[in-house]
Amino acid sequence: MLVLAGGVLAAALMLGTTWALAGGALVSYAAGVTAARVVATELTRSRHDAARDRAEQARAYVRLADTRTAAYEERLAEQARSLASEQQRAAGLQSTTVTLQRELAERSGQLAEATAQLAATHDMLATWDGADEAPDIADAAAVVDLMAWEQRVKAAGEPRRKQA
Repeated sequence: MLVLAGGVLAAALMLGTTWALAGGALVSYAAGVTAARVVATELTRSRHDAARDRAEQARAYVRLADTRTAAYEERLAEQARSLASEQQRAAGLQSTTVTLQRELAERSGQLAEATAQLAATHDMLATWDGADEAPDIADAAAVVDLMAWEQRVKAAGEPRRKQA
């Protein structure tokens, strides 16, 4: 359009008439206004397109951030459930440990009493010469029970041998 206006103006200058120059000036002015208008419209359109693209990118980023946030929250909740489960399991194991420690202490006391009784009976039997009056039948049964128990304890403590 500007090339056409330039051509009309050049022709008007060659002719040199006032009417030709005035017509060439009007055509050049109209072509310049039209060209400026076209450039302004294209600039506005390209800015709108760029703004629309940026807005779409921002919406896509928000969707991505929402998706990642939801996944992060789900993972966090899963880890919290896992931690609570492990803490509950640890509390149960600790309770079991305390119970077993009490039972061990009780059994250790019983073992100490039985060992003391066995030692006393062993001393009594070692010093008994048979000349005195025979021990009471109930005491004899207790001695037999203790001796049998001692043999079981010794047998349990020795490793068993394999027979060929």
